[in-house]
Amino acid sequence: MDGPHEGLLHGVPPSWSWGSHPTVGNATNGADAAITSWGQVYADVNATEPSSGVRVELKNMETYVWSLSQRRWLRVQATVQVSGDHYVEDFANNASIAADWQTEPDGGISSSMVGGYNLHFWPTGSRGSVAPSDIGAVYTTYQARLIGPNAAAARYLANVGGDWWLNTTVGYGDGTNNPGIGQGRFVYLSTNWNSVDFYTGGAYGTGVPGAWTDAELALSNPPIDAMGRP
Repeated sequence: MDGPHEGLLHGVPPSWSWGSHPTVGNATNGADAAITSWGQVYADVNATEPSSGVRVELKNMETYVWSLSQRRWLRVQATVQVSGDHYVEDFANNASIAADWQTEPDGGISSSMVGGYNLHFWPTGSRGSVAPSDIGAVYTTYQARLIGPNAAAARYLANVGGDWWLNTTVGYGDGTNNPGIGQGRFVYLSTNWNSVDFYTGGAYGTGVPGAWTDAELALSNPPIDAMGRP
């Protein structure tokens, strides 16, 4: 959560709150009874991406909340595969097209990328249920890599974040049903598996009520790769 994104995102103004670095907006909820993590993959603004022969493989997406009463991390979402679509890079009118998801031999799921669109995804199944007044922090994670004959030539960046939701079934509505928690650094993907992570703290959580410092996180480490190595 410290420092700028590893690269700039195609189609996203760097001046946006999350355009150049992580952001923490609502660390500890207070009102909503559900949560979901989500991830994004973008092309590098300075790269010419391969026109074919590369896919983004994703696996093991998880959402955790720190319980104030139990003093431990509670896992509220955990799915091997994900769901999602390609959205216009700046999310104008929430315009989207379907992703060409396919299950890989190792159990992960992959999609190609489409010019002018990101890949936006979330855990399969339902949102996680939470006790609004019992949350001290949020941690979200998944594993990702690039596959295909041209994967080594691609310069895609990925991050992860999360939203609160009014409840587990309410629709999107006008956008007020799902206030943002925040989102982490965009990091470059490679042909090796890497974890992509977010938590409600660090340099960009400073001044946000409930946001943790790095020292506080170190005292209560989240269960990174709790679903195992891919």
